[in-house]
Amino acid sequence: MGFLKSKTKIIIMIIFAVIFFGVNFLLYFKYQDVLTEMAFRGRIDGIVYDEKNIPNITVNKKRYHLITFRKEFKRRVAIGDKIEKKKGARVFTVTKNNSGEVLKFEF
Repeated sequence: MGFLKSKTKIIIMIIFAVIFFGVNFLLYFKYQDVLTEMAFRGRIDGIVYDEKNIPNITVNKKRYHLITFRKEFKRRVAIGDKIEKKKGARVFTVTKNNSGEVLKFEF
């Protein structure tokens, strides 16, 4: 009996793990499609990082959640830089305000 209970618990845990990772996998790829369809161009007026260091930028008074970028974005991009994302593209282009350096972030 004890063996059956522990085996059942393991099976239930495996089922929950598969469901959890499956849902996260689907949401990640759905958000990739959302990012691909975004289009904006302008000066970065604000950057806020959430608890996972995911940037939320404000461009032209509209906020964008850029889930695919973390450390690299935080380290290299600042308020005042110019950013462009064309609809259908999988690349964000950032032009540094001070140096004119062009950074490309692919997702």
